Amino acid sequence: MEICAITLSYDRVSLMVDEPTEQIDLPVKNEEDKAPPSSAEPPIVNLGQTLRQIHSRYLWTLLILFGLASLITVGVVILQGVRDWYLFVGMILVIFSYLILYIKAHNHGRRILRMLSLVTVIGLLVFWDIILLDRIPARTVFVDGRIMDRAPLTTLWVPIVLLGIVGMGLLVHWLYVGGFLKRSQNLLDAKTELDEQG
Repeated sequence: MEICAITLSYDRVSLMVDEPTEQIDLPVKNEEDKAPPSSAEPPIVNLGQTLRQIHSRYLWTLLILFGLASLITVGVVILQGVRDWYLFVGMILVIFSYLILYIKAHNHGRRILRMLSLVTVIGLLVFWDIILLDRIPARTVFVDGRIMDRAPLTTLWVPIVLLGIVGMGLLVHWLYVGGFLKRSQNLLDAKTELDEQG
């Protein structure tokens, strides 16, 4: 008996296993005699490939609206001197990553992943809209050891509306691409035919 290095348990060596050969550690070559693509590509390369695969003007419009909302949000908080502007940038990156995950799942035909990423990105968009709504009113803030009154950030209404449009647009895209509208229409047509026959 030998100890398995991964589980630290005793495993019996099967007599059906071939003896290792000298070529066991050589990389597998594909038909063009190139090494297989690495699954650990830099994220920016992976993002570029995903963006190049988008052929839908609808999805591009949603991405542009999200980018515009992000730029306005970051611009407002930086220009108004909000101390934690980097948290806004972080949240935008998190939402963007799930938005890209939805698009990748759509491009690769993964229905369950598309649905899960849609639920996540819509939940994040709603949460972020609530956070932005909370930041709009004027408030007293503590800056550099002093208490100051911050002006209302009414410009944040623009990204709130844009992010709402993005969320609704993603939901419509999921319903349309997922075929739910077509299936429901087919069910209604079948029911109408049965009613006419009966």
